[in-house]
Amino acid sequence: MREWIPRVIVVLIFIAVGFFQEWLKVNINWFIDHIAYVPNYNMLSPDDRLKELSKMDYNAPYDYYYSHSTINQLANFTSKQLAVIKYGIAIILVGFYFVLNRFAIKNILRREALMVFLRYIYIGMIATVALFFGMYFFWKHEIAMYNVGRELLGFLQSPMPIIVLYLPALFFLKNNNTA
Repeated sequence: MREWIPRVIVVLIFIAVGFFQEWLKVNINWFIDHIAYVPNYNMLSPDDRLKELSKMDYNAPYDYYYSHSTINQLANFTSKQLAVIKYGIAIILVGFYFVLNRFAIKNILRREALMVFLRYIYIGMIATVALFFGMYFFWKHEIAMYNVGRELLGFLQSPMPIIVLYLPALFFLKNNNTA
């Protein structure tokens, strides 16, 4: 009867972390995009950085990228530090979602056979993301490579891996919940 409680909790965690990661990534990307237009950004104090960035405010209440609340503490970091933070957060989120997807498969779906496929999905997708990001960084910043890598990374930072695994499992695995 109470089997729905862990399911609801996992779904709420997926939703909450999804909103949090979006807010955090939008903030970091906004800073990275805008500091390129601030002369000597890395030499300024955090307060001066925020003043310079506030000059670029754009009134677009319909566009979350411009209307989100800013994390002012990001002004404490240089442009290179922000890039490291951005990719560090991506790695942490991939790990977090792997653990959450694994937990959902093991404890909610109870389909142990899917655990192997989940690992294959993560290993294969991480290798593919690394390939696309590598092509971006070493191939004259070809933006298409970055965009494809970013989309694949977004797949790993979501509940999509268990959705992709579970739907075929409904048809091909035994119904005894131990398959």
